[in-house]
Amino acid sequence: MKRSIQQKIADEIIEEQKKDGSVVAINIFGSVALGLERPDSDVDIEIISSKAEEWQLIKKERYGIKIDLEIWPKDKLLERIEDYPFLSYVFLKEKTVYDPEGFMKGIMDILRKYFDKHP
Repeated sequence: MKRSIQQKIADEIIEEQKKDGSVVAINIFGSVALGLERPDSDVDIEIISSKAEEWQLIKKERYGIKIDLEIWPKDKLLERIEDYPFLSYVFLKEKTVYDPEGFMKGIMDILRKYFDKHP
């Protein structure tokens, strides 16, 4: 099956971000993560960073396709999950594409346990 331009863009950005030593994990979400993108779909990527200080939304464009990069500080993401797991269900819908130290696996385990107990 032919890969969409959105999938190619996501792959390029993922490879670029993996070179940054502060990147702890990378997730994709939205239509690209589900394989349901259309020609007008954007690319949604979440980057968890050990150096970022605040959550950021960076809007870009590549090859005429809109890109939303969400940057999460590692410690703030963990704090949010621990303090407000009930607001964090959306993370379970994401697709982790880079997680060399298992950080996102740990986050997903916390969330699955929470939602198993609180459906």
